[in-house]
Amino acid sequence: MTSILTFDTSTRAGWAYFSGPRAARPIFDTIRLPIADKDDYAARTWPLMQAAEALVAKFEPDVMGFEAPFIPWGNSDLGTSGQTVRLQILLAGVIELVAKKHGITRCIEATTQECKKAMTGHGAIPKAVKATLRKQEDRRKWWKHQMVAACHARRWMVQDDNQGDAVAVGVVVYDVLGTPVDLALTV
Repeated sequence: MTSILTFDTSTRAGWAYFSGPRAARPIFDTIRLPIADKDDYAARTWPLMQAAEALVAKFEPDVMGFEAPFIPWGNSDLGTSGQTVRLQILLAGVIELVAKKHGITRCIEATTQECKKAMTGHGAIPKAVKATLRKQEDRRKWWKHQMVAACHARRWMVQDDNQGDAVAVGVVVYDVLGTPVDLALTV
């Protein structure tokens, strides 16, 4: 039986734990990382490392996964600073380091589009909807709502989009492992 621990790495890091072949009832929560000086990356990543290690000790997963950092190459309209990109990469690295330290040989990275498609059936906003969402922030809010709604439709009552994204990473990881979750069976 495969157990999976997944993360949505951000300053509000969602995590999800799946046990068994079909992910019927994942456990999930959010880790709120403390506010620190924007250039003090150790103070911002260390709490995630501590929390991830505690979760690994508690659940002893066979596999770990995380959502890939979003890097907006050449698209300054998205409002992502260099510091945010660096932090996202470091947080992802923390998950990989924790997996390595604990002998977890599979640590799978899931792209944002893979996660969206796994949960909603599409990796991009439908054209008709996108036409009504003029601002980037409106599109972000739309996706956050879609991910939470997709989880709730399966009775995975996540409290925020960070938990929803961590659950989506788990669904992608099951697919990568060759045991896709039949989302119709989770309802």
